[in-house]
Amino acid sequence: FAMIVAEALGASLDQVRVTFPDTAFTSDTGVIAGSRGTKSVGSAVKAAAEDARAQLLEFAAGKFTTALKKQVTADQLSIANGQISSTSDSSVKPITFADAVSSGFVIVDGRPIPAAATIIGRGVVPPVTTYAQQTYAAGFYEVEVNIQTGVVRVTDALPVHDVGKVVNPLTLTNQVQG
Repeated sequence: FAMIVAEALGASLDQVRVTFPDTAFTSDTGVIAGSRGTKSVGSAVKAAAEDARAQLLEFAAGKFTTALKKQVTADQLSIANGQISSTSDSSVKPITFADAVSSGFVIVDGRPIPAAATIIGRGVVPPVTTYAQQTYAAGFYEVEVNIQTGVVRVTDALPVHDVGKVVNPLTLTNQVQG
């Protein structure tokens, strides 16, 4: 999930820390097993990271507005490698995520307003009742059959899997090989 968050936020992987969910603080969405983890929980993680990114850009817009003494909106900012930059004024030094949330400002009706520097991204896991995983695979095998003994020997195999977008090559290998 860290890879999904890093990509959605525009952060480096080492800037992301994943903690395990606790149903004392989150809803119980059922077991995460097999392909369900990346497909459904990964979708919720991505949505939460995108929500956090939008909030982060709002905080950064407040910081840039204060520094430039002119209105800067979230859509005038970009995030890459954990740095937030102005796309409308290249003379402004990029800021870090920590700098953005320490600004304590968000833009409301074009004005910087003091705000708490807490960001909580929100995303939801699709209900299990609507969950459907459509996967496809095919296998092609060459075999030798000893017609006297009936022994079958596989001489070559080519498994093919439609895996969609690969998030993590190692987990793909583990999933396919079982």
